[in-house]
Amino acid sequence: INAEYGGNPDYELSVADLREWEEEHGTVPGNAVVIMETGWGDKYYDSEGYYGTARDVTAEDFDYDQWMKEIHFPGFSAELANELYDNYDIAGIGIDTASVDPAVQQTFPVHFKLATKNIYNLENLCCLDKVPSSGATMMAIPPKIKVLVASPLGLSWKQRVITLATQQRLLLMRFLLCRHCYVTCFKISLFD
Repeated sequence: INAEYGGNPDYELSVADLREWEEEHGTVPGNAVVIMETGWGDKYYDSEGYYGTARDVTAEDFDYDQWMKEIHFPGFSAELANELYDNYDIAGIGIDTASVDPAVQQTFPVHFKLATKNIYNLENLCCLDKVPSSGATMMAIPPKIKVLVASPLGLSWKQRVITLATQQRLLLMRFLLCRHCYVTCFKISLFD
């Protein structure tokens, strides 16, 4: 879902946004991963732009609690997390910001709600503008670790392209180089 957040760094993707996307692309299929593209990933190498504060996280006197009060970036609304939890059979959600929860939601309602259903989170994604709005197959490949809470991972997308003139199907594999993409998962294996 490409979020039209209008420059609002505290934008929360809503149920209305999901409904609008479904009007154009159809109902979110079972076992899907709902991804929010904000364009925020373009700011990744600019800490102030990415987190919305100039506070130096490497400073000796860094105050995490104060930093948490100053950061700003968009994310999924708690209302949408509840909707996805109650009415959709999704595998995960993802975003091109530092968290699926918007920075203003410091109690992490999206993380906690979806975790109770083993729905994983993909954060810090990049190149989402290269992925189609629907119909792509995603492979999330975390390293093999016995106890996994958060981990860097590799992502690849497979997009089916249909040439109408020849009725031939062509599979196009697109590999994304994700800089520090993280998956937050709540079970040992993502692929049961």
